[in-house]
Amino acid sequence: MNGAIALWSRMLSLFRIGSLPANPDAYETLSNSTVNLIAADQNVQAMGLGRLGVALSLLQHGRAAKLWELRQPVANDLASGTMTARASRPDGMDRPLFIVKSAAEAIALKRNGAFANDGAIVVHGDDTWHLMGGSGASARRVRAAPGRTGRVGETHVSLGDLLVRCADAATLQKQFIEEMML
Repeated sequence: MNGAIALWSRMLSLFRIGSLPANPDAYETLSNSTVNLIAADQNVQAMGLGRLGVALSLLQHGRAAKLWELRQPVANDLASGTMTARASRPDGMDRPLFIVKSAAEAIALKRNGAFANDGAIVVHGDDTWHLMGGSGASARRVRAAPGRTGRVGETHVSLGDLLVRCADAATLQKQFIEEMML
């Protein structure tokens, strides 16, 4: 139970503020409201907890479809993410997975070295990262050598953008799977 509480608190802290919890043993609550009042709680809405629920649901869908495995982080450091994702194929590799509320949390994580490992996957609750241009590369400003370099960079998935583009749950699930690129 203590391990589950620590993972839950880790996930909520990374989602809400883009850093590890100050006390990893403390329980991170969703809200101070009772269950029947959460839907109308302005703080819950501002936190984007509904988007967190959608992200977790989509991750579970891919896991249930045996497209990927989800496990606890490989270490307790920031670069290990919220959890570890691995494609369900023989050459699948462990990749740290981060779920963040918005680009601000992703920027804070990047600034603190969270994406130092190859292959970090960042699921954004909103569409700000997508609107900012994501990678920062363009046809005129290539930041790396063309072709295969053997390095797997960060993957950013904009849940906010997917929710706008997808008309139904089946399309959302399909597009999310395509963007995860495990």
